[in-house]
Amino acid sequence: MINRLLARKQMVCNVLHPGLSSVCPPSTRRKSDVVFCFGFRTNFGGDKSNGFALIYDKLDFAKKFKPKHSLERYGSKTMFW
Repeated sequence: MINRLLARKQMVCNVLHPGLSSVCPPSTRRKSDVVFCFGFRTNFGGDKSNGFALIYDKLDFAKKFKPKHSLERYGSKTMFW
């Protein structure tokens, strides 16, 4: 879904991870500062997880609309104010 008011795309993500017990959300970011993944739940039996992702248009919009504690969780690349 495209949210023009907050300058982002928001979606439900289904991640397949055969052979792993769960998926690590930082590994789903793919070296991008504007992608924020959270809320992953692993299905019973493993191999699949469901979660949410927010993709902002620019890093400036992410700094404007995301809470400060959420930006700190994603590391120092997004922390230059």
